Amino acid sequence: MLDQDQTEATEIAQLPRNKDGSIRKTFVKSVARRIETGDASGLRGLVGDLHEADMGDLIEALEPEQRSRLVELLGIDFDFTALTEVDDTVRDEILEELEPQTVAGHYASAVSLANRFASLLVARGSGYICGVSSVAGERGRQSNYFYGSTKAAFSAYLAGLRNRLFRHGVAVVTIKPGFVDTSMTWGLLNVNSPLVAQPDRVARTIAKAIQKRRNVVYVPWFWAGIMCVIRLIPEALFKRLSL
Repeated sequence: MLDQDQTEATEIAQLPRNKDGSIRKTFVKSVARRIETGDASGLRGLVGDLHEADMGDLIEALEPEQRSRLVELLGIDFDFTALTEVDDTVRDEILEELEPQTVAGHYASAVSLANRFASLLVARGSGYICGVSSVAGERGRQSNYFYGSTKAAFSAYLAGLRNRLFRHGVAVVTIKPGFVDTSMTWGLLNVNSPLVAQPDRVARTIAKAIQKRRNVVYVPWFWAGIMCVIRLIPEALFKRLSL
């Protein structure tokens, strides 16, 4: 008979869903066990590669007191877009329980890294910093305002850093992708849609933006127009929309 560790290792190697599409109960139990013991490393091993649909179903399958604890243990590795996949009541309960530093960590970790490089590049008098933000930070929407708020803050930080470092010969490039065909969006979007960019295309665009020392670049380019329209919608109307 396999011992508990061997059994869990086997479960990690398996998909979290049954053939009928439901979340496997043994998978949920393994996740719950790590939450109860505070095993953040083991938890990341179990759920680190889940896309937001799977994570959303997992969250709903957990006990109420385990849900916010899951987010806290994952820290900056938790993707807040997963909360768009859960019931509104569940999402509100999680957000109410979260410590502010859990959300702030998503923003602070990127800023801390950029600050370190900024000091080195100023001393050298040349170079660039490229930060990947998101169109989600352009305007708060009920479906992902926590995620969007971290991206809005990061975009504002990069704008200020660009202003500061320009006189030192250091470029700061802000990349704002729309939908990208990655594990986070698998099964959620039609990959053949013109709104969905392929990762290699995004990478090439980022490389060109760095080469040309661009300021802010939307990927693909048409998101600049889309988000311009979104920003122009009056707040009195925007708050009534289901976005």
